[in-house]
Amino acid sequence: MAERETGRPEEERGQIARVIYNRLDASEPLGIGATVLYGLGRDAGELTQQDLDTDTPYNTRMHAGLPPTPIGLPSRAALEAAIDPPDGDWFYYVLVSNDPPTHMFTDSSAEFQRAKEQAQADGVF
Repeated sequence: MAERETGRPEEERGQIARVIYNRLDASEPLGIGATVLYGLGRDAGELTQQDLDTDTPYNTRMHAGLPPTPIGLPSRAALEAAIDPPDGDWFYYVLVSNDPPTHMFTDSSAEFQRAKEQAQADGVF
């Protein structure tokens, strides 16, 4: 999942892995777009509300825990990030730039929502 969610800089893989661990530890749905896309048989593209409402075993917005199988072949960097992610209390991340693809990480739902709305207003997604 960290492989499919990460753009550049590549060191974000560790932060994304930490978000995944933090959500798993809190028994929260992972909410990872790449898993939803995988369950729909796609590997890219925007997600519609209908996509998000489609119940597949890979819809980590609906189902807590890990999906039933991997969703891609991880790189060595993604494996290392999953084995030893950095310490952090991040619970959310949002794509804030497409060139290069870069995420903002936070532990605040309100800060995440503001960043998401700004990224949408800026046409990032």
